[in-house]
Amino acid sequence: TKERHLRPFLDHLKAEIPHSLGLDAEDAARAVFEVICDQIDHGEVAKVLKMMPRELRDLWPLLAQLDAADT
Repeated sequence: TKERHLRPFLDHLKAEIPHSLGLDAEDAARAVFEVICDQIDHGEVAKVLKMMPRELRDLWPLLAQLDAADT
């Protein structure tokens, strides 16, 4: 998405998640980012995080945030 702020980003996710699943957009985003962290090289994740606005970086697992801060 093109959203650069947390609320519009979560609103966009909420609109895309089928209501019948009953998922919270923030919980879903955190879960997806955690899976990405588990599956992709930490250096690559750090590069992605550095390109994201701070508000959206806060959705990523703390370890990924720390890795991004170190590079």
